[in-house]
Order: sequence, then structure tokens, then C-alpha cells
Amino acid sequence: MIKKVLNVAFWVIFSVVFVIWVVDFVLTQTGKDPVFCLKKVTHQYDDGKVDECTGLGYRIYNYDRKSLPKGVDFAPIFVKMRIK
Repeated sequence: MIKKVLNVAFWVIFSVVFVIWVVDFVLTQTGKDPVFCLKKVTHQYDDGKVDECTGLGYRIYNYDRKSLPKGVDFAPIFVKMRIK
């Protein structure tokens, strides 16, 4: 019985996290701000800025710099920000 409850709890948590990832991914690809942003930081540079949003297991980088192409990166939590 406990094994069945743990199995159901695992799949419910997995499904919720997956939906959160998909919602934020789709929003960022359409040019909108993510909904489930746990921590938002803006990095200022001489040639512009980079907005960083940390979610549940992922980071979103919105580049607005002259030295880098404009765009949005949706990446796992361990991927660092582009500098070149």
C-alpha cells in the first residue's frame, strides 16, 4: 500500500514539475515573461544587460547586449550564462 502511495505521489510531483517547465518554455519562446520564476536577477554590462530567471531545475537568460546576439536561452540549472 505504501509503495502504491509513493508511486502515485512521485508521478503527481513529476507531472506538476513537467507542466511548470513546459509553461515557462512556451512563454519564453513567444516573447513573454516566465510565470514560475523563483529568483530574478539582472546583470548589467557596459554594452547592455542580461535578465536571469531561475526556476525549478532550469534557468532562463534573456540577452540584450550589443556584443551578443539578442535572444532567450532556456537551459538546465547547471548551464552558465553566455559571455561571448
